[in-house]
Amino acid sequence: MQILARLRAASTRAASLNLELLAGGALVLASGSPAQAQAGAPVQQGPSGQAPSPLVPSDLPPGRQVEDPRLWTMLDETVAVVGDEIITLRDLQSSFGDPAIQARRQEFSKLSPEERQQAEAALQTEILAGLIERLLRTRAGEDRGFDPALVAQLVEERVSRIRKNLGGPAQYRAWLTSVQYDPESFRQLTERNLYQQAWEGSIRGIQPGPTGRFDRDTYVRPGQLYAAYKRLAASPRPEERAVLGFQPGEVEIAEMALSFQANGGEQATADLVNTLRSRIQAGEEDFDTVAAEFGQSGKAKYITTDLEAIRVASLNTFGHERLHTFAENASPGEISPPLLSKIGGLNLYKLVRRKPSQPVADFATLETQKAVQAWIEKQRDLVRLGRGTEELLRRVSIQPEAMARYMARPAWLYREGNGGR
Repeated sequence: MQILARLRAASTRAASLNLELLAGGALVLASGSPAQAQAGAPVQQGPSGQAPSPLVPSDLPPGRQVEDPRLWTMLDETVAVVGDEIITLRDLQSSFGDPAIQARRQEFSKLSPEERQQAEAALQTEILAGLIERLLRTRAGEDRGFDPALVAQLVEERVSRIRKNLGGPAQYRAWLTSVQYDPESFRQLTERNLYQQAWEGSIRGIQPGPTGRFDRDTYVRPGQLYAAYKRLAASPRPEERAVLGFQPGEVEIAEMALSFQANGGEQATADLVNTLRSRIQAGEEDFDTVAAEFGQSGKAKYITTDLEAIRVASLNTFGHERLHTFAENASPGEISPPLLSKIGGLNLYKLVRRKPSQPVADFATLETQKAVQAWIEKQRDLVRLGRGTEELLRRVSIQPEAMARYMARPAWLYREGNGGR
């Protein structure tokens, strides 16, 4: 997509100004959270170099200073058109300040250059889709006809709460400056957030629509509850059985890795590992002490996980499932045979302890029924929000068309975490 090329060009220009833009060090557009930056939000530039204020209550949007005013002219390019409104490159770039986005981008460093480029492009597309969706939902909330006087009252209540939590008008004004807003633009942002939340809430059925009445059924019937319980209990997916309290059996193992390079080559390392293993098994040496003296990391690494994860790790690290076999059958305190790693070295493992699996809870307990009901409500919300967004996509023209097609996919419409659940 052309947007990705423009993003890369903007990043290159920002780098020439010595700004760590994509790392979130230069610019963040304030919103309910950095990831929820609203398209088209007015932004006021604060004093150069001023540090952002610490966050206080949960309503407060974080932000950072614009360190170089020239950056604004580089980030004003239109990247998407939603109906009769636009989203700019600045709006898109601001979302990279979100800590969750930064954490995901840090994981990209482990990928090859080609994979990293593909991951960056996919992330940028996802962020832009989120901005478009929030704009669609905000406008849909406005179109539903909520009483403007009520909305204005709610905005005033939220702003007053923020001002009070910050300590008063002076602190509120200073905080607004730190997040690049003036009082009026922040009220506008708060109003947009309220309209979005009103649309989502009425679509989910957790708050009334513009007529003051709930227009979505949220009652979970007993038969529906029990049918969902049986489905979850029989599910092959551990995460679904976990809703009912299921926990897979876990093992804790200690790892010691010895490299060939640090121990005189393959044969010398093999002789050393066999000697150390024999002495540990005989009780003449302690695993942790040996790992501290000879291990590559200077200490034993303790890992607690389920057997399936160990099987995958065994395949990735050694190219076979012998570590999984050891973890599945060994007794606590037992030492594994030496395992040849793909990176050049030998590993030893000690089984520390076993944690038995936890079966699914009985349906008769109140806690189980509440957990099943919460799961039903979450799935129902995902479906309702997805269908609502799909309807908005049909009613509003979006450019580039590739973004409209991306957002119309079930993988986007019914994604986990949609609507904050």
